[in-house]
Amino acid sequence: MLVEYPELYPHFIRQLCQRIRTLFSLLDETTGLGLKERLAKRLTMLSNNWVEMANSQINDVAIEQNKAVSFDTLPNYAESIQEEIKISQESLASMLNVSRQTINKLLQEMKNEQLITLRYGKIMLTNPRALQQLGEL
Repeated sequence: MLVEYPELYPHFIRQLCQRIRTLFSLLDETTGLGLKERLAKRLTMLSNNWVEMANSQINDVAIEQNKAVSFDTLPNYAESIQEEIKISQESLASMLNVSRQTINKLLQEMKNEQLITLRYGKIMLTNPRALQQLGEL
């Protein structure tokens, strides 16, 4: 594709650089954090990505329909998306380089602390702010 469209190179390079910066930032932020804190940080990051994607989709639809989006409605929509992350425990374990059983144990602890609610293939963030604070220790 890049051979046919060399003008796309700057876009690919920009995306690659952004991913590398995000990775280094994540490494810097999580160094010294315990596993539970790293899991909390990852859940927070995943929920923020869902919010960004949801807001992007709302804006795209509004642009396509040539309608103005009320920014009063965006936060409510974002909050409802932020509460649910569709991810398996195996995927989380792979992201943090630990076993699924370890992730399950930590998620059960977070559930008992009323930070999250577990569903099949989903994690509901019941207290996103407390989860974010846990990931910032």
